[in-house]
Amino acid sequence: MPRARGLAKATLLVDNDANGEQQPRRSRPRQAARVSTASALIEISGLKKDFGPRRVLRGIDLTLREGEFVVLFGPNGSGKSTLIRILATLVKPTSGSVRIAGREVTEDPRSTRPLLGMVGHQTFLYDDLTARENLEFYGKMYRVPHLRERVNSLAEELGLTPWLE
Repeated sequence: MPRARGLAKATLLVDNDANGEQQPRRSRPRQAARVSTASALIEISGLKKDFGPRRVLRGIDLTLREGEFVVLFGPNGSGKSTLIRILATLVKPTSGSVRIAGREVTEDPRSTRPLLGMVGHQTFLYDDLTARENLEFYGKMYRVPHLRERVNSLAEELGLTPWLE
């Protein structure tokens, strides 16, 4: 299965075998990856999800530490969106454990959500708003304290100030 070499430190590949069974596997790039000794930021253990008689997730195990990220590959119906919905606390798993920053997501989803971020194939930015307005719009939704100062500080740190307006 193709992968972007040199980018992923941890990659969860979701694939179906010849029998249509989901086979998640953990993969590492060929070059040595720096592994953090910090505790896991995301820890998934024995994660299963059923929709009626259909099992969509079949015992996923994954541990991600600071600086690692996941790329999900798989055909339609292989469980990619279901896994993301469980991580985002939008859907409860049938069984297994999902911990984010040490918190079990099913026990207190509201306190877990502010810790999450995701980059998808759609940006969800508003074309008729400036970069600043988009950042402030989403910042208000997440109740970012001192929002204007935070936007200015991060834009300056990242060299993006000229593109805010």
